Amino acid sequence: MLAALLSLSAGALPAQERASESRDPLVREYGLAVQRAILERWTRPESVAEGQRCVLAVTQLPGGIVVSVMATPDCEYDAIGKRSIETAVLKAQPLPYEGYERVFQRRLNLVFVVKDPAL
Repeated sequence: MLAALLSLSAGALPAQERASESRDPLVREYGLAVQRAILERWTRPESVAEGQRCVLAVTQLPGGIVVSVMATPDCEYDAIGKRSIETAVLKAQPLPYEGYERVFQRRLNLVFVVKDPAL
């Protein structure tokens, strides 16, 4: 069985402040909370293969309400895969916010890579 792993980075932040690289434990915790919320609502289509990568550009309001979500042009998922992951983001709203106000970012780049969970 395959699962998607999420890496969270805020596009407007410098690299040292990105969730995957941040020294602030709250940023990492926020990224994991967003990851859980989305992945709990995503059913990976069979057409999305292991190793495929997709970046989603998400704009949200304080409180976690998603204003927009769109797969970026370099997303490797097919049309069905793109639609499924975008829909999962919308179903996950409001995205985690309470307790994360200090690290909240209006614009996020969510990076999904399908991996074998046994690895």
